Amino acid sequence: MSTLPLFTRSQLIALDPPKLRPYQSRAIQALRNHIWAGKKRILLVAPTGSGKTTIIASIIRTSSVRVLFVADAMELIDQCVEDLSRVGITNVGVMRGDDDRTNPSATVQVASIQTLLRRDKPEAGIILIDEAHLSASDSYVTHIFDHYKDAIIIGFTATPARTDGKPLGNLYEVLEVVCTYEELLKVPKGATTGFLAEPLCYSGPAMLDLSTVRMVGGDYDEDSLSEVMRDQGLIGNLLEQWQKLANLYPRDNGHPGLVEGEYRRTFIFAVNVPHSQAIQARFWSAGVRIAHLDGKTPEKERRRILRALEDGSLQAVTSVGVLLKGIDIPAVKCVLHARPTQSLVLWRQSCGRILRPWHPNCRRGCVLHPSVQPMLIDHGNNINRLGFPHEDLHWELRETTRAYVRHEAVRICKGCFAYLKAWQRLCPHCGADAPPPAATDLPRESEEQLSRLATTPEAMRRMYFDMIVKVARLKGYKPGFASARYKDRYGAWPPWEWSEQVKSSFASDPEWQASYEARAVRRKQREVEKLAKEQAKTEGATGDDDDIAF
Repeated sequence: MSTLPLFTRSQLIALDPPKLRPYQSRAIQALRNHIWAGKKRILLVAPTGSGKTTIIASIIRTSSVRVLFVADAMELIDQCVEDLSRVGITNVGVMRGDDDRTNPSATVQVASIQTLLRRDKPEAGIILIDEAHLSASDSYVTHIFDHYKDAIIIGFTATPARTDGKPLGNLYEVLEVVCTYEELLKVPKGATTGFLAEPLCYSGPAMLDLSTVRMVGGDYDEDSLSEVMRDQGLIGNLLEQWQKLANLYPRDNGHPGLVEGEYRRTFIFAVNVPHSQAIQARFWSAGVRIAHLDGKTPEKERRRILRALEDGSLQAVTSVGVLLKGIDIPAVKCVLHARPTQSLVLWRQSCGRILRPWHPNCRRGCVLHPSVQPMLIDHGNNINRLGFPHEDLHWELRETTRAYVRHEAVRICKGCFAYLKAWQRLCPHCGADAPPPAATDLPRESEEQLSRLATTPEAMRRMYFDMIVKVARLKGYKPGFASARYKDRYGAWPPWEWSEQVKSSFASDPEWQASYEARAVRRKQREVEKLAKEQAKTEGATGDDDDIAF
């Protein structure tokens, strides 16, 4: 069995290690346990924003053997080197094109897979693979898994799924989930936000017809999809809805409705380069400060554009795939998704860019300050197709199927197109109310029933009770309404079993919950309006007194 090179701290590192979050410590201990058990191919599932680089830095700090970090994008290489330097790991060499940070003698090598397959391989006892869902490609299999047969290989990914739907069990022996979105979104005691922030989610107003778009490699064909999405009406909808929504924020006092502020800085995801350029042109003509990025944008220009977005000089950047990896700009708090996709990886990667908490007065995420709530505007119907990007999935290493269960039913507001829980009949953002149940559905007592109810046997009493339960459901009353009405009529409470059945029905009936919630919100709004009128009346009376001359 191989030894575990994850304990001894290198004497070259003088800075104290970064403080680990509870789930990060748990993940590192689970990693050690797997290696103790003889596992050498381990896949760690770490949602975007969970602090993957902190885990990587902790592994490197405690390694007594050489480490090789492999990624497939410039941004991932730069991000890794920068994050390692922040925790005092500076003995790092970069293997990427003509990068001037080359240092073959360094104990840590950070390499692009494209460069690694064309050069002599460095010695390494631990291999760390970023975006490990890509590691099933021939380049990774040949130049990593086959070449480093004796090394410990640890893959990191937020979505352990391949485009072709095949599992990764032929490469990795064990899958370990670092944490769940539920854990990351939970707000700790004394904080104002969790490690991630839940986004406001909106649908596009136009229903897309993708029936003519063919599938290639498990996703929509870009050329035919671009023909659909480059329709000027659809691009106009993108601009119009962004202008309506991107500057709206929830009220600090928790009251329903949204207030206006600055436009959120935005990532826009397009189908292909012509589509992205068309979006840029339309937004630019409307006065939006926007730039376009693609794979041919020079590195210096790419960095300049991203810095401009970070400092607010730009309001939006549109791209196809450049913004999917290694981009960490917490100030960007909106994703405008103009790319319908069947790829769960693409969907989650693109939306995960905005989930880190951010406050305008803090450069990076801070759980001690109220953060700007992120916003997702989905013009590709991807939420209905692939679920919310912050929902937890059950991942399998050796099975092609995955369990996906939405905990609560959702609906789309007809007023502002916000995604709401099914029971939310009154939209908390725009105030639009869902159509109530038809009044003709309300039950009616016959004259014969009314005359017999006072002296009927238990069966008739039960019939009356069930009828009042239907009224409560359709009117949005509490489950106890039926019991109270029963007591008013018969002078005694209904049997305990009846009341418990009603409570159970309410708990499992989203339509009843929706009616109750809408009624409660309307009642609260009436109280607020009444208080406002009384206050205005009082202030008016005071103003009249002030106008009196003595």
